[in-house]
Amino acid sequence: MLLSIIIPVYNAENYIVEALNSLVSQTYKNWECILIDDCSTDTTRQLITKFINNHPDNNFVYKHNESNLRQGLCRNLGVELASGDYFLFMDNDDILPINALELMAKNITDAQLLVGNFARFQDGANHEDVIFTGSISHDNFFIPREEAFSNLYNMVYPWAKLYKKDFWQKHDFKFPREKFEDTIIWPAISSHAKKVIVINEVIYLHRVGNINSDGSRIPPSFKLYYSSLQVRLNTLKKYGILNTENYYWSFCLADAYQHIEDMCFSYQRYKMFKLLKSFMPKLPEDKYLAKEIIPPYKVRKLKKMYDRGILYFIKPKTHFLKRLFRKA
Repeated sequence: MLLSIIIPVYNAENYIVEALNSLVSQTYKNWECILIDDCSTDTTRQLITKFINNHPDNNFVYKHNESNLRQGLCRNLGVELASGDYFLFMDNDDILPINALELMAKNITDAQLLVGNFARFQDGANHEDVIFTGSISHDNFFIPREEAFSNLYNMVYPWAKLYKKDFWQKHDFKFPREKFEDTIIWPAISSHAKKVIVINEVIYLHRVGNINSDGSRIPPSFKLYYSSLQVRLNTLKKYGILNTENYYWSFCLADAYQHIEDMCFSYQRYKMFKLLKSFMPKLPEDKYLAKEIIPPYKVRKLKKMYDRGILYFIKPKTHFLKRLFRKA
């Protein structure tokens, strides 16, 4: 069984060779690696070319973008190019343990999705010096969905998972170009996957502290956050998650609440709220909200937003405006 490893690459000269070495060292040999270089401006391209030339027995596919697509669209392109029945995503500064592919291939058994454990290590340190290990296990995943939501919500990252390609294509999953693309399609994937394998072995080593990672490339702004929330809501609507009452609304509300609270100015927060309300005209009943994802105090604040509208976003010091709106 061929496994495809998809790696978006951007200015990774300090990390890419270590990442690729972790692939050629795998105990499982039936794999291909698809590298999508997103217009790197350092020596990444030369390092990859040299590495591929030095490893002719391994199956590497290298594509250099003509224009910058960002990480989400690079992942989509990688899926299109993948030849394997299953594929996984890998960041260009991360590492696969030597037996990661073997564990995935052995356990997948025709499932649509495999979720494995991961560990984190600090940038600049030996990857064996783990600072955190995830707590994914079969026992805490396969419990009633409303109880499992804290686990599901914390698994929004695309790596440490193996996806069946025909399942992915059937539902037309796509990462958006916007920042925070990692978190946007996971609710749809996890809600549509009917056969899921969970293993507690560590299959992925995630580097933290890399200032060149994609998440550090664009500073937050109102325009960016508004666009991000709009894409999230559109994605949830596209995959049918906003069409019927279900626990996945918790994802939507948690994201929207955080986007609203992150804004500095009242008019920005109100505009975020209006966007949420255009997709969700009324709040769902409490029974459809998972407190592990959106705690009761956040729900109470959202209820006040829905009840009071623009009045909620007018600060107390402008009480005269509140009185004016009430008279009107």
